[in-house]
Amino acid sequence: MTPPLDKLLRALPWRECRPGYADEVGAHSYLVRGTTIDEATWKAVAAAIARDGVVERYRHLGQVHRYLHVTLGGVPYRLWAMGSVLNRAARTLDDHEVVTDQQKR
Repeated sequence: MTPPLDKLLRALPWRECRPGYADEVGAHSYLVRGTTIDEATWKAVAAAIARDGVVERYRHLGQVHRYLHVTLGGVPYRLWAMGSVLNRAARTLDDHEVVTDQQKR
């Protein structure tokens, strides 16, 4: 990860998801395009995910997304975009699996 992206991600006002929702989908924090993150910053982070991310399946729900692996303040995270929302979750070793092009279908 480039130093400017690291600095940018650490400065963003991440919101924690509600506890009940976290029980359903897994604990994570998020930013909403145009509300908690400005357009230019959202585009920069989304571009980094698209450019440098890895396609993985979240084992808990079976969802496939492109995740950017980053370390912020010594904590490993996954970042991913869903529509107008950027998400961040602490990374564990067994909650995701890399997906090939054939598995995406």
